[in-house]
Amino acid sequence: MIRNLSIDEVGLMVEGGKRFFEEGKLPGRFNPEHFVQKWKEYIPSGIGEAYGMFDESTGGLVGALGALFYKCLLTGDDMSSEVFWFVFPEHRGRGMGLLDRYVDRACKRRCKRIYMVHLESLHPEALKKLYERKGFRMVETGYLKEVPWQ
Repeated sequence: MIRNLSIDEVGLMVEGGKRFFEEGKLPGRFNPEHFVQKWKEYIPSGIGEAYGMFDESTGGLVGALGALFYKCLLTGDDMSSEVFWFVFPEHRGRGMGLLDRYVDRACKRRCKRIYMVHLESLHPEALKKLYERKGFRMVETGYLKEVPWQ
């Protein structure tokens, strides 16, 4: 089952967020308190939505996708950006429902553009093929520089 998460449920995403952070080899240190706090702000404000995928037998959260909704700075058009998409390894293969839920919600919110990202360390070729099959096209490549401020 896939459904929107409430602010009272955002804590359920912490383990997935932590594992996504580690598996994606993201820089810095995952901050679970900040993660939960921001989603508790984003969801009621309408800026963010988080979708949870639950195991039918246990009822536990096994995947999630978080998205932000905003006006494009360049055009003023409504758009959305996925900020994380994680499915626990033992449940992968069923996570497409999260992507479909996100695209459906973005369309219902009348977004003119729906943005997906992928991390270089997490199956970039497979995701490129998947996104293109779903009607997305490559528009940008990002680069990150860490700055050692104390």
